[in-house]
Amino acid sequence: MVKIKFGLSLLILFFSWSGFCAQVLLDVTLSPVGSFEIRSESIGGKLTYMDSEKRYLTKRLFVRSGELTSGIELRDQHIHKFFKSDDFPYIELKNVEAKNGRGTGELHVAGQKQKIEFTYSIKDDLLLAEFDLNLDDLKFEVPSFMGIRPKKEIGVKVYYELSRVLRLK
Repeated sequence: MVKIKFGLSLLILFFSWSGFCAQVLLDVTLSPVGSFEIRSESIGGKLTYMDSEKRYLTKRLFVRSGELTSGIELRDQHIHKFFKSDDFPYIELKNVEAKNGRGTGELHVAGQKQKIEFTYSIKDDLLLAEFDLNLDDLKFEVPSFMGIRPKKEIGVKVYYELSRVLRLK
């Protein structure tokens, strides 16, 4: 089995260790074989850290679904169609609360919503949040081309630069 990296933006937002403020990656594994990554190079919204409670909060983080990219133009067109970018221009993570390496939120993507749980870690000046996205839970029709289709579980990684976090006492 080959693990496919599907860079999302819920969404969700891709980040490289060398300079972007925020980034989302979607890891997509294909069946019977193959993989690819979907990325968003920017994340909108603001993450807040409450010093007194030692927790992270936000009402809304988002990526533009029409800006998701895999590096292949035709595949990108299919990705934008899959996420219904014309009708739903944003993939959003709402009502996020996180503390002690774990968190919850609500993912809004292509007219569907799903409560998610995630883990997070901090390395240097980056917060990395990770969760799995199940296409069946979002009631998505899984696309297929010549018998090749994505697995129903997509790994999502969200990188957020700590210098962008609003710190409140």
